[in-house]
Amino acid sequence: MLKPSLVYYVHHHGNGHIQRLSLIFKHLNSYFNIYFVCVSSQIERQLKTYGRPISRISNKWEGKYEKEIDGFFPRTPIGTPSLNRAIEFLEILKKTDARFFYSDHSLELSILARSAGVPVVMTRQHGKVKECPMGKAALDCSDLLIAPYPKLRGDCTYASEKTLFTGFFSKYSNICLKGVEQTEGVTILLGHESLLLEDIEEIADCIYPSQLFVVGSDQYKKKRSNITIIGRVPCVASVIKTENVITAGGNNSLAELYALNKKVIIAPEPRPFDEQLVKAQLLTRNCYAQMKNVDEHSSTWSQLLEQTNRTNKNNINNKFLNSNAPQQIAHLLREKYA
Repeated sequence: MLKPSLVYYVHHHGNGHIQRLSLIFKHLNSYFNIYFVCVSSQIERQLKTYGRPISRISNKWEGKYEKEIDGFFPRTPIGTPSLNRAIEFLEILKKTDARFFYSDHSLELSILARSAGVPVVMTRQHGKVKECPMGKAALDCSDLLIAPYPKLRGDCTYASEKTLFTGFFSKYSNICLKGVEQTEGVTILLGHESLLLEDIEEIADCIYPSQLFVVGSDQYKKKRSNITIIGRVPCVASVIKTENVITAGGNNSLAELYALNKKVIIAPEPRPFDEQLVKAQLLTRNCYAQMKNVDEHSSTWSQLLEQTNRTNKNNINNKFLNSNAPQQIAHLLREKYA
């Protein structure tokens, strides 16, 4: 019996989308013929390791266009690049006879697929998505929403009846932490934008003489006696040995840190719909994290580090961290579409 076709879109911003795919691919591949769609050449290179067909569609921001800021499609420019991209995408859906479209994550392509009669499964993100007409339309037209995080008190309830809240999952979900060495000090895990670079010296002064370990970037060049630059590494589990970690609010980074049993201070980076800010606020309100605000009334780094004892790691259970999430996603999709 032939497996039904699944067209799977992988977004290129950050590392979370491709990491999520690495965890669920083998489970989805058991039930579906997967065809990948991307825009980035870097993502295309990474997708080649899966041995499945890949279509890299046109970038809507390349060529001659008129940037559309407001209106229903706030991030889709008016012009030929958007038209070419739409035509290419629709041709892929037709050529593959797609049973459904897995969108991780594009509001525009989700709406386009559903308009073409193809059911949509979309990754749900935190933030004020439903306040944007395009975001609300993408939520409404999706058959199913996959939220790769736990449902927390105070979270948005819009379209929750068709949302699978999986809990956090990452490549460290099943890691054994027994015997892992703990080190005094603090670690900074720099995000995609590396906005925490300007705070490194202030944090180092707060914790002196303890060490500040900088992971994820080697852009910081100054030498300080209590700053250790670790840089980019393939496995953060082997280098983050402090209990307290400061990071941006990326979903994948947080999932990894919680799996490693860390206490987290989140300094959210700017994102569409305030995704990281809303996630940080929810986690802080539910005592899973502390948050560094960007306004002048924000707590100092010293105060935030003292407040990490409010983080209740006893609240972390199998609804918050779910190592079985990839299998659950695949089984649900098999029941609906295979």
